[in-house]
Amino acid sequence: MKGLCLAAILALGGGSAFAQAGSDERAERLDREAILRELNDAELHGCYPDGSPWAERTTSDGDLYDLLADEAHVGIWWLVDDVVCYSYFANPEVANPSCFAVQRRGVHLDFVLPGTGELGGTTDCGVDIVDGDGPERVRLAR
Repeated sequence: MKGLCLAAILALGGGSAFAQAGSDERAERLDREAILRELNDAELHGCYPDGSPWAERTTSDGDLYDLLADEAHVGIWWLVDDVVCYSYFANPEVANPSCFAVQRRGVHLDFVLPGTGELGGTTDCGVDIVDGDGPERVRLAR
């Protein structure tokens, strides 16, 4: 299913399917202002711990769009201190919002559970992802 939210993958136990993505680059946890710079009016492409792709557009007014589903408006996002939270409209199995600390490794972002550091998603998948419904190739780097 396209456009699965980070929360759904974690709720299904996929949060530890791969280690902190990729390389030996040092991760820098982003503060509130840095997260806003990364997410306001941004398009991010990445993968979940199980390797499935995600691509989302986050607007400065808090809306969230799934770029793999014809830019459908799928939810909202907001910040609580230095943590980004997501709430997805179509995921009734995930009643509560999911919140993540954001870490930067070079040009990549990792979304990790605060406190545990468990990876929920990353922009560093190391491969090109092909959308199952078309020939488009999306490189997983910002």
